[in-house]
Amino acid sequence: AFLIWRQRKANRAKRRAKRAKNGQRTEIVVLAGPPTAPLTRSLSLDLERRGFVVYIPVNSLWEERLIQAESRADIHPLNLDVTSPSSISSTIRKFNSLLDPSNAPRYPLRLASFILLPQTPSPPVSSLILDISTDSWSDALTTQLLSPFTLLQAFLPLLISHKASILFLTPINTPSLSPPQHALENVVAGGMDAYISTLRRETASSGLVNIVRFKLGAFDDASDREAFKLAVALRHESNGSSSNGTMLPPAAERRITRGTPLRDLHLEVFDAIVGKRRGNVYVGRGARVYDTLGKIVPDGLVGWMLGLKTRSRKESPTGETVGERAHGGGGSPGWEKVDQVSGEESA
Repeated sequence: AFLIWRQRKANRAKRRAKRAKNGQRTEIVVLAGPPTAPLTRSLSLDLERRGFVVYIPVNSLWEERLIQAESRADIHPLNLDVTSPSSISSTIRKFNSLLDPSNAPRYPLRLASFILLPQTPSPPVSSLILDISTDSWSDALTTQLLSPFTLLQAFLPLLISHKASILFLTPINTPSLSPPQHALENVVAGGMDAYISTLRRETASSGLVNIVRFKLGAFDDASDREAFKLAVALRHESNGSSSNGTMLPPAAERRITRGTPLRDLHLEVFDAIVGKRRGNVYVGRGARVYDTLGKIVPDGLVGWMLGLKTRSRKESPTGETVGERAHGGGGSPGWEKVDQVSGEESA
């Protein structure tokens, strides 16, 4: 009861970025994520509401207009082409000039954090290695590993000089089990693990940079539920049966993932920016359970259970099999027993 009370009290506490005496915003956050991703938009709006100035790197005019369409005074696009060294150096030079105390001697700006968000694997995660083309491998490794690493390397001197925090937000549920037909996602996750571990060891001696890794589980996304309901309704309509409006059959209702509210992630990200979180942080349904199982359960047992699930696949109300239904960024590979355990944990 005490732990529940303490958690509720922490969630109710107001979280606001530091400001100058005249109310001017002085804390800057670089949010390096796909501008089209819902998580990028959700985090940027929340950070801006809490008093940060948010910059989102973009490499096209369309992405720049997408951010400007939000019409938020303190959310700005940051034009940067990671494939061009001259573009990187030019952008970093301008950004460094923005942070120069001589430009604002009374209320200097400070780079508070660099947040790296995950990207959705492409093509869909349910692909056999035999079916993945060379172009797909190249695209995945470039967009999900090489580009983020290049971007972070460019900002690293500034982050060290400002004693800022570096936040990595990566999905954990599927990569922790390394299931079949998820080669792209598993390889990207392994590369990210090695990179974060190496960066932590290289910066540990100075202690100037706080590196926090968020291991993300499943989050409650109302848009996903509505899309699933629509698919079920269309299937019933094509079969000539009634779908009862937006009501779902009991079996279909159980297939909808009930995740953790995004507000929990917002609060944890803010705490990490201000230095209240270190190391690894688990957020989202099933994150800690899947990560623990992936470390302690023998590979043979995991493979046997995943194989058993594959042999006993059943058709869902949308026409997809249970094993074919891919998740967005924090779901599971279809291990329902583990979902039940993680659901009890989150409750």
